Amino acid sequence: MWFELKSGTDCAVHALFDPASVLHIINDATQDFLTEDVLEQDVEQGHLFLYSQSTDGGVTFRIIVGEPEDEERIALASHRVAGALLRVPSGRLYAAGMEYLCRPGEPPVSAEEYSVWPEWMGQTAAVPAGDYLLDAYEAPDEERPPTRLDRWVGWAACLGCLATLVGTALAISLPLVGVLAGEDWRWVWFYWKIGVLIVWPPILIAWKVAARLPTRRQWEQRQEELRERFPFDVLIVLRPLPESVDPSSLRGAFLQTPLV
Repeated sequence: MWFELKSGTDCAVHALFDPASVLHIINDATQDFLTEDVLEQDVEQGHLFLYSQSTDGGVTFRIIVGEPEDEERIALASHRVAGALLRVPSGRLYAAGMEYLCRPGEPPVSAEEYSVWPEWMGQTAAVPAGDYLLDAYEAPDEERPPTRLDRWVGWAACLGCLATLVGTALAISLPLVGVLAGEDWRWVWFYWKIGVLIVWPPILIAWKVAARLPTRRQWEQRQEELRERFPFDVLIVLRPLPESVDPSSLRGAFLQTPLV
């Protein structure tokens, strides 16, 4: 079986968990998700899996349970973890932002009563209860190295913004000073307009040219192909833990996209 779960966060970390496995956190009114390493021990013990793109927002988990792995996608994946422990004692798997595990000041709830609101910030699905080996594969996102033209346009845009800001400040301040000094300095506005017409059209034209370069179009095509093959952010493969394996010998995992 496979399914997808969406998760949203404002603290840059998503959690995959069974509420029954982390009920001691959910019902601890003193817990604060801003406390550093608040879930470190529970991750270590396999009570939940954490994922971070190092940014706030939403992600989609595609979860495969007890089926052959998608070898083609796995071969293209970027960052990954393998053989981590994930405990799902009640068979209810949740994906949500890490902040939804902490409910300071809220009354205790049972694992069945636990929910996330608004719903798009966390979704749940049923899986067979038990302990699992978790493999996680992050969808690739190919970075396009800047070309020389890209760098030139970037520098020109920065200088153009600076020149526009300085020119605007002068165009506003000098006529006011001229009024106080009894001088007619309205000609400053004329030169400001000329300066804007000289600075920005070449920059905008260069932007258009850079956007149509063959290298950029090829990169955009590769990105489109990647989005078609990876309509999700993370592929999670769950395999039931063999009876011969002692869960205490395994550890959970935290998959994080490195900051570039």
